[in-house]
Amino acid sequence: MEKVCPICNKLKTVKYCCDKCGGELIDRGIVHDYMDPYSVTLPIQDYEDYCLHIFSCNNCCNEKKEYIYKIIV
Repeated sequence: MEKVCPICNKLKTVKYCCDKCGGELIDRGIVHDYMDPYSVTLPIQDYEDYCLHIFSCNNCCNEKKEYIYKIIV
């Protein structure tokens, strides 16, 4: 058995609302991939118990980081 991120592996979806305007926050992926265009070619900094995702609002461009806890599969 292993721990995996339910969001990255499409096992679960989450919905967050923007703190500023109330719009829906869209998952932009893990923070590591979002930092710069070359980060996807670097080794992933993986944490044992969680995956850090970044969500952003299409209305006001507000960004929010959320810890998504891994599940055992």
